[in-house]
Amino acid sequence: MGGGTSTSERANVHTLDWDGNAWFSGDVYVGSTSGTNKDEGSKKLVTADEAVDVFEGYFDGTTFTTAEGEVIQGKAGKIYINLNENEKPIWVAGGEGSGLYYSEDGKTWTQSNITDGYYYHIYYSDGLWVAGDDNIYYSKDGKTWNIGLASADMRSVYCANGLWVAGTIRNGLYYSEDGKTWIQSNIIDKRFEDVCYGNGVWVAGEGYGNGLYYSTDGMTWTQSNITDKYINSVYYNNNLWQAGTSKGVYYSTDGMTWTQSNIQSSWYYGIHYSNNTWFATGDGGLWYSQDGVTWNAITTSMSFRSVYGVDGGMIVVSSFNDGIFYSDGISWNKSNVGSCSSIHYYNGLWVAADNEYGIYYSEDGKTWIQSNIDSVRFLDVYCSTPIQTGNVYRFIDGSFVELNPLDNTPTNGSYNPVSSGGVFSALEAKAEVPLTRTATLTPENWIAAENGKFTQSIEVQGISADEIAQRIDVMPTIASQEAYIESVVYASAQVENGLTFTAKVQPTTNLDVFITIQKLS
Repeated sequence: MGGGTSTSERANVHTLDWDGNAWFSGDVYVGSTSGTNKDEGSKKLVTADEAVDVFEGYFDGTTFTTAEGEVIQGKAGKIYINLNENEKPIWVAGGEGSGLYYSEDGKTWTQSNITDGYYYHIYYSDGLWVAGDDNIYYSKDGKTWNIGLASADMRSVYCANGLWVAGTIRNGLYYSEDGKTWIQSNIIDKRFEDVCYGNGVWVAGEGYGNGLYYSTDGMTWTQSNITDKYINSVYYNNNLWQAGTSKGVYYSTDGMTWTQSNIQSSWYYGIHYSNNTWFATGDGGLWYSQDGVTWNAITTSMSFRSVYGVDGGMIVVSSFNDGIFYSDGISWNKSNVGSCSSIHYYNGLWVAADNEYGIYYSEDGKTWIQSNIDSVRFLDVYCSTPIQTGNVYRFIDGSFVELNPLDNTPTNGSYNPVSSGGVFSALEAKAEVPLTRTATLTPENWIAAENGKFTQSIEVQGISADEIAQRIDVMPTIASQEAYIESVVYASAQVENGLTFTAKVQPTTNLDVFITIQKLS
């Protein structure tokens, strides 16, 4: 069907191809008052994207792109939920003299703006990466890094409950509330190989023969009863502390007073708890324990470096010289990788930092494939855990305006929904988008209460201290449902940006839960 003003000024306004697909040059209307032509009684047919009320994707400040990669033009009244680029999992690997690398899939790697330095520990928490060598660096995306503290000589780092703690090679311990600005603690002149947090206590391991230190706030530290050992690693899980030292493995129930286990010689570097079993790796071989106190040797003929396990899945250990070994809980087997210094797992993918030949990845922990990096020496590798912030935008007057997730009004206060001509009320049901968070209740953080039950408090952004201002629904994931029900877990108290859970029986595994926050009018 043609249109135009003359024979020489013709244009198609409607075509129909051989497959039956129709195309129109303009908007399409149906019905009319007159019954013959388009008029005030006609109604426009909406397109597919116009029919959608809520879009999910990534917003860079000017352009909104769906998760499928389609750029969406802003349309008045529509809701746009920003998943944020930082919420995609990002892998970061620390080189041995070669800087920091990153990957969006764990398989293809790119060097960051940091191109030199030795990076023994990398950590991610609440949207921020921290790594260090001579300087302590931080990054929002794992790709571009900034100096937080110069000349720090960082060796180890950990974050818990909003506090970062870093151990250095010769300048003691530092702490930070944002991972960017650092303050030196009361320990100013020692080397700390590892630092960890559990059950209200921080523990740091000194690497020059001065033993273990502990702190209840991460700022002021006290030396424990272990004062003369070289400490390589500290780890907390299942209500028990473990430390790998120059003289075997030590354990503690409170992080303050330590006892030597039956492993009493050789250096030990890695300790991990998975599948209800403890594993320890070191120059004295590979060991396991059911209680973390009495250990049994799996093999003492090789030296092992790190260990990582997935509940219900594989246990993978690495060796500098003998490669990667894996176990399904029944038998141990050697993989096809010949050397490795660090292993990490996230969401179905294993990644190994090789101290000789770059980075490897594996989907089963058994067979490994070399990445595009095949000649760089690496010391550590880590993956971020995505945080769903649920930022919500509406397209208003030609631009995207962020909405407050609690009441869906613009955060800058510049838009009045009452005088907007009904733009907000047209999609009111969609505008009141419930805010859903995910959280993990860890077995080591349950605290015994006087009534015989157990409690655990966690940070949940968006929770109001006013119990009648919101409806809060908590539901375990399918994988955690059985343990959640068996332990009789429930949300028992709320504060600003926080929830407290109570369990009748202390859970022994991670419990993953969905927390949905719905504002009440």
